[in-house]
Amino acid sequence: QKSGFSQLYDWQKQLERPEFVLHDGPPYANGDLHMGHVVNKVLKDVELRRQLVKGNKVRFVPGWDCHGLPIELKALGDRGSRDLDPVKIRQIARRFAEETVKKQKEGFKSWGIMANWDKPYLSFSSEYVKKELEIFTSLFEKGFIFRDFKPVHWSPVSRTALAEAELEYNNEHVSNSLYFRVRIAPETLVAKFGNKAIFAIVWTTTPWTLPGNEAVAFKEDADYVFLVDSSKEESIYVAGAENIEEISEQTGINFEIIPGLILKGLVVLVVMTPSSSNFFSVAATDAAS
Repeated sequence: QKSGFSQLYDWQKQLERPEFVLHDGPPYANGDLHMGHVVNKVLKDVELRRQLVKGNKVRFVPGWDCHGLPIELKALGDRGSRDLDPVKIRQIARRFAEETVKKQKEGFKSWGIMANWDKPYLSFSSEYVKKELEIFTSLFEKGFIFRDFKPVHWSPVSRTALAEAELEYNNEHVSNSLYFRVRIAPETLVAKFGNKAIFAIVWTTTPWTLPGNEAVAFKEDADYVFLVDSSKEESIYVAGAENIEEISEQTGINFEIIPGLILKGLVVLVVMTPSSSNFFSVAATDAAS
């Protein structure tokens, strides 16, 4: 049934009044309307009508977010995307988004929401994309856009980055810890050990983060030991002194205790790239053991 409110928006636009603008944070075009849409749109509609009563005219342009993983997953369904090229995936997702926008818009209008339903904004429209690129260029020219490293959540199945809200954690999962060695630049301890290979023994509970690691942490007030393999004496290892007696009994390694403060300023080499690259200096922290 057609709502009588459909003409209210056009009527009030012609009034000679101060204009109140309400920006619409858009819903995803990925499914049927639900209670969350009701709360969002009705609250906005209440405010718009309050502004009319106060003597203002209003401008409210509704829109839809037509990009993103939720739309792709819903559009592709069980077929997945392994056998499809990116262009084909976008075409399927666009058709799905267009159909969803049409369905959702009719639902919003049936609720009597007062808005410019004749000219909504869609994030995949050429006009919207053009304006977005213009704004991005302006931000870049002003120095607000730069390239840098940042850890992101990645889905190997969907082959895309994920937002925090898209993650599902398995509370029963127990990750494996890992001991690994990181070479220390020899010149930082040359006075003590000459040119022997020196490695820090590091423990981590998140081994998947190793490619992005940029530092080794230690505690200034903790004791560390130099471990020398008595049988080979080719490499020297630096490790925490905790449980060192057990390590010595099991491995036969001789050790010398040193205060953690001596480690400050050492330079270690990267793990996942050629050894000619420098790693960040060893850093002090209260969290390391």
